[in-house]
Amino acid sequence: MAKYTSRFKLKIVRQFLVGPLGGRLLARQHGLPYSMVYRWVARFRAHGPAGLAASHGCYDAAFRLRVVRRIKRDDLSYTEAATLFGVGNPSTIARWEQRYHAGGLPALRRSQAPRDHDQARRPRRTDRSPTRRRDADGGSPAGRKRAASRRAGTAPVFQRLRSLQKKSADEKAKAVQALRHAYPLQRLLEAVDLSRSTFYHRRNLWAAADPLAWLKTAIRHITDKDANYGYRRVTDHLRGEGHKINHKLVQRVMQMLGLQVLCQPKKYRSYRGPGHVDIPNVLQRNFSAPGPNQRWVTDVTEFAVGGEKCYLSPILDLYNGEIIAFELARRPTLALVKSMVKKAAKRLGAVETPLLHSDQGWQYQHASYRRLLSQKNLTQSMSAKGNCLDNAAMESFFGLIKNELFYRNRFESIDQLQAAIRRYIRYYNHDRIKRKLNGLSPVKYRTQAACA
Repeated sequence: MAKYTSRFKLKIVRQFLVGPLGGRLLARQHGLPYSMVYRWVARFRAHGPAGLAASHGCYDAAFRLRVVRRIKRDDLSYTEAATLFGVGNPSTIARWEQRYHAGGLPALRRSQAPRDHDQARRPRRTDRSPTRRRDADGGSPAGRKRAASRRAGTAPVFQRLRSLQKKSADEKAKAVQALRHAYPLQRLLEAVDLSRSTFYHRRNLWAAADPLAWLKTAIRHITDKDANYGYRRVTDHLRGEGHKINHKLVQRVMQMLGLQVLCQPKKYRSYRGPGHVDIPNVLQRNFSAPGPNQRWVTDVTEFAVGGEKCYLSPILDLYNGEIIAFELARRPTLALVKSMVKKAAKRLGAVETPLLHSDQGWQYQHASYRRLLSQKNLTQSMSAKGNCLDNAAMESFFGLIKNELFYRNRFESIDQLQAAIRRYIRYYNHDRIKRKLNGLSPVKYRTQAACA
């Protein structure tokens, strides 16, 4: 039986697609791994509600071989392959690929090793007398007590309680208190690994008066007057009123009350530390080109509308400033960048091998991205770490589109913003004139130069 029903999965997917919460917040709210939420959403988008049905894992060798070959052909990740073929667990596909590389097709045909029935099956006991069996099954008061204790220990609720063993003592005690009327107290305490004295100590604390009630009231009064106060300024305010208090206690109480200062949203940064590759800066800030499709630059920028985000990934030709290709998505994924490169490569002639310059974002350091550039005969170039001036031409375009489009208009949704960005890029390429292009738009300049 599946751990999560199809109805529950569909409910989570709809909350992700319609509601304001992201995958991590939804996973935290329902106690799920966040990767599982994204996996359900991907299956739903690929196969609809049928993709959320439980997978029984019966796959023949031909199916396994087709999956392994598709991974190699399209450079898919295990998660992408599991979504595409409806396999429940991506690690299953990883095992297939390992077995195929180790032993070829015969290794994929091999099933699980047969069980050793002599070791797996225990012999039945025949030396129990009727009296002993009756006592063990509850014939006597002591036997009935032992049988009830065994049944309680194997109940599903006890299996869930064992998952609380790493939680705090207060959470364990609350779970035990909620189930105490239905199960023996000692069995509940053993399931959560909590001593009896600790349980009664926590229960007595619940009934006692809250020693921090005065501090909570004072903090709420201060933050109601000025919501911009963090725990440091709240501490200074309390000390100014004569209270001797530590800032760590104020911080802890404010976290308990859910009081948080709203910070300015941080700018999107794709840099995640140095990768395992060393790509030189071939461009060297030479933001000009003698002809089209010789030097390209690219980057990813972020737009925020109504609590949601949109990411734009374009390629700009340094010959005339034209946007060769672009992609829009709600998350800055590797697929966003690779799809953009594939679009741009379709415009190249047989002998055109442009240079493609970027910053040190994690997408551009990925092995599959660099492999894609090699397949399309593109030369990779990277900026120095933390130096936006090395990619100034791309940053200039981002400033232009935000000043002329994003900051001057009000957008109600991400879909509305994406439609406006597509219209602007067409206007930028075909209609917006530039003085350094002799008063022509990028496309008209390229066309006129080709005819000359």
